[in-house]
Amino acid sequence: MKVSKRKLWLILITLLLIGCKRAQLPDSVANDADQQHDASKEALAKSLISNEPDSSINLVKTEKIEITLHDENLENIKYPSIEQLKQKFQNISLHDTSKLYAPKPLIVKNPVTNSYIWPYQSFEVLFDNDMFNNTDRYYTNGVRLTFNSPALAFWRINSIFPFLSKQSIEYNSISLQHEMFTPYTTKKPPTLVNDRPYASALFITFTRRTDNPDRGISLKSSLDIGVTGEIALGSLLQKGVHASVSSNDLPIGWETQIPNDILLNYSLQLQNKIASAGIFDAAYTGSASLGSRLTALNSGIIFCFDSKKSAKKLEVSDDSDFRKPGVHSSSSDKPNKYITNGSGITYSAAATLTANLVGYNSTLNGGLFNRGHAFIIKQNEMERLTFLGSLSFTIRYRQVSLSLSQFFLTPEFKSGKSHFWGQIGIKIGY
Repeated sequence: MKVSKRKLWLILITLLLIGCKRAQLPDSVANDADQQHDASKEALAKSLISNEPDSSINLVKTEKIEITLHDENLENIKYPSIEQLKQKFQNISLHDTSKLYAPKPLIVKNPVTNSYIWPYQSFEVLFDNDMFNNTDRYYTNGVRLTFNSPALAFWRINSIFPFLSKQSIEYNSISLQHEMFTPYTTKKPPTLVNDRPYASALFITFTRRTDNPDRGISLKSSLDIGVTGEIALGSLLQKGVHASVSSNDLPIGWETQIPNDILLNYSLQLQNKIASAGIFDAAYTGSASLGSRLTALNSGIIFCFDSKKSAKKLEVSDDSDFRKPGVHSSSSDKPNKYITNGSGITYSAAATLTANLVGYNSTLNGGLFNRGHAFIIKQNEMERLTFLGSLSFTIRYRQVSLSLSQFFLTPEFKSGKSHFWGQIGIKIGY
């Protein structure tokens, strides 16, 4: 069954419009939130009456953390500003992390209760390519652009994502991602059997992650919406890059790529710290993916260290992942440590090993509407159990970080080979 480009774009745009719409609370919920806010404001007013010109708001139950409001009328204050939230994070000491708490009315009126929404924004670029290992095959190129912002916490799409509701910090992001796959060699016409087909994917990913620093638990969920096939521009991009380098041969066989199809995938990941000693940590991770892009179960372990873990200032996870297991993989990752006082050079490293039980992969088996395509890997030719390993190093200065990673993947199909690729990333926070 062939799907026209026009229908694919209409489906994609409709899904994106639904997901990007800001959530609106029912009137009853909004009224309850208003009443809670009024009660909290009245209680705060009674406790903050003072002869001194400054007033304070306590945002924790036990250890006292204050935000000072200069020459402002309490009646006109509904919620702390983003700048006030940033200042609060900067003033929390490491001892206070287990007591991080803020009542819902002090942050925003939304269904997220007893948790903070991370107030910083950042932009990150990740680039994957196997040219770092002097090859040009299989997963050959990937690019991911990610924007992290607290404003994304109020999009309607978040209603489908579970979260840790108590004593947690919430991070929200949206990403534009492109992936490119080729046979073992691009210098010969592709065969009908025993090789990976040409394939490309272009999709947007919505992600919500909540971390509980006290319990060492992180829960992340994401939704991919996009397209595969010629409409994903893989052929155009690879041919353009090869044509611009005189020493490269033009790839042969992109006309046999997996046809146009819709891409819709949901992923859920849980990470739990299992050991900690000084600057070293170890964590277990498990994840599941379901959809027309990838259906798989993943389980692995992460070892990492951070040069500033023992700093007196609060260290909290930033709004991106410390280790990317390849742009195309759904495997787990270790949250990056982010020093909120923004000074000095810090560095961190991680080693991971993940076992993947794969049920379906659209870049191997064909898409939702074109599994009868001639150039695909049949289900009985798949390697159901694969292993993904990685080594990563990140260096940070103030709000800028640079990461370098190396990945290794065991064969994905019975006649396939193992594969290596590298990754470079840069992230700017503000």
